Amino acid sequence: MQTMQELGHILKSEGLAYWGLFQDPADLSHYIEIRIAATWTEHMRQHERVTKNVQIVEDKIRALVKDGTLPKVSHYIAKNKPTQ
Repeated sequence: MQTMQELGHILKSEGLAYWGLFQDPADLSHYIEIRIAATWTEHMRQHERVTKNVQIVEDKIRALVKDGTLPKVSHYIAKNKPTQ
């Protein structure tokens, strides 16, 4: 949890619009991380320019993932601009 929170803090400080971590109450070993960028262009920029700080923390997190499993990544695009 602490390492994930560290990742969220770094991502938000680098301009991510939203970051959240959610736990499945039916399976406490299952988490969903939500990252929201302001635009698709910003999202692609984040993929192209992963900072050393983010890479280090993501590597720590990957080391904690259950052997034989890989994180599932899905992308979604908002139908309209979120209100704030």
